Amino acid sequence: MASAPKVRPAKGRASSPTQSFVRGFWRGAIVFVAVALFAIGAGLISMAIIAGPLPGWEELRVKASTFQSLRILDRNGDLLSESFDPNEGRRTVLPIEDISPYLLQATVATEDSNFYKHNGVDPVALMPPSIMPCWSVILSPAHRPSPNNWSN
Repeated sequence: MASAPKVRPAKGRASSPTQSFVRGFWRGAIVFVAVALFAIGAGLISMAIIAGPLPGWEELRVKASTFQSLRILDRNGDLLSESFDPNEGRRTVLPIEDISPYLLQATVATEDSNFYKHNGVDPVALMPPSIMPCWSVILSPAHRPSPNNWSN
């Protein structure tokens, strides 16, 4: 029986599995870093576009603190009439100490049940809004093939 010819590594390629692994590892690490930097950059640009037209804190504070409902009282302090903007609603300024702690807890529980478990941004709650645009494209009728166009 003839012996099988010896296989030599191609010129310019790693001759051992260790060298091949190290080279592949560094290539993968470079690609990962490049993709991560791209994703971070895209996120920052998106945030700048979304947050750009929003008013500043000072403007919001001035608007919120100046508007209250008009209350007309008699000389004994009893309410005779109340007038408020139908678009803005009825507003009365209260210090936070005057609001029941049960109301504060109920508001937080209604809005975000995990409020005290994260640092202000719930990554689990962000998943559905970030996935929905993809699903709407996939499930839209324009992107589904029509049974009349299927080939036999």
